[in-house]
Amino acid sequence: MNHISLSWLCRVWLLCLLVAPTVAAQYRFDNWTTEHGLPQNSVISITQTRDGYLWLATYNGVVRFDGVHFTVFNRNNTPALGTNRICGLGEDAAGALWMSTIEGGVVRYQHGVFTRFTREQGLPHNNVMMGLRISNTGVPLFFTDAGAVWRRDDSFQPYEVSGTPKDMQIHFGASGTQWLADKDGVTARKNGQATRYPMPITSEAVPGVRCHEDRSGALWLALPQRGLFRLKDGRVTDYNERIRLRLPATISVILEDRDGALWLGTPDSGLIHFRPQAKDKELSKEQDTVTVYSTSNGLPSRGILDR
Repeated sequence: MNHISLSWLCRVWLLCLLVAPTVAAQYRFDNWTTEHGLPQNSVISITQTRDGYLWLATYNGVVRFDGVHFTVFNRNNTPALGTNRICGLGEDAAGALWMSTIEGGVVRYQHGVFTRFTREQGLPHNNVMMGLRISNTGVPLFFTDAGAVWRRDDSFQPYEVSGTPKDMQIHFGASGTQWLADKDGVTARKNGQATRYPMPITSEAVPGVRCHEDRSGALWLALPQRGLFRLKDGRVTDYNERIRLRLPATISVILEDRDGALWLGTPDSGLIHFRPQAKDKELSKEQDTVTVYSTSNGLPSRGILDR
């Protein structure tokens, strides 16, 4: 569980790095643990609902935080949860909070009521360990051991492509494109059209693939042990030299900040800040700004993981 705790700490640190230049004098960053009311120090997923509450998924229940107090919901005080092992969170278009669990199906929190859904209610499998995603239109997509399913019209409906979380990774881009990575490459699905792009992805690597669509509509793709690639207008570009990443290397987190710079978390090489100086990222790399942060800069570990 240590890597999950580090993930939480590093996400806080990443946030500090992103906002510190402009708001350091206005905000204070605090660290909360079990001493302050958390049921455990490993936080698996975080989301903020439209009413302002922060919700935290842990393996000892789900937690609601109002900025001062933690309210813990577990199967002891909330039998409808059915399990304490919460691994994913997301809010749908109607304002309902959805939770994915390990071997406990999915749970909806709406109008103050928890409702659990399992195979008896149409879920293909009760293990939803790989979590959930919320589409651009606010529709939940759950990744079960028997395949991905949408929650639409009060029912579970199969995702358009069959497969389990071990077979494919799905990313919803801000442009409305659904990106699907599998052993055959990357597929862009939009407006009923699907375009396939060959990529060097092996079956074993699929679970570790990470995707991010930037503001230009380009897809950044991180492949286990093979580093970073960019897909734009049908062209795939290897970016490992430009970010000074020595292979074999893995990128576990990709985030684009408000200035268009990329923050890349790695399992063992620290945090990379990449700011291309050219307006077209395909142009000369001579003016790129690349900064690597590690334990010498204050990180608690060189490892930054997505989950």
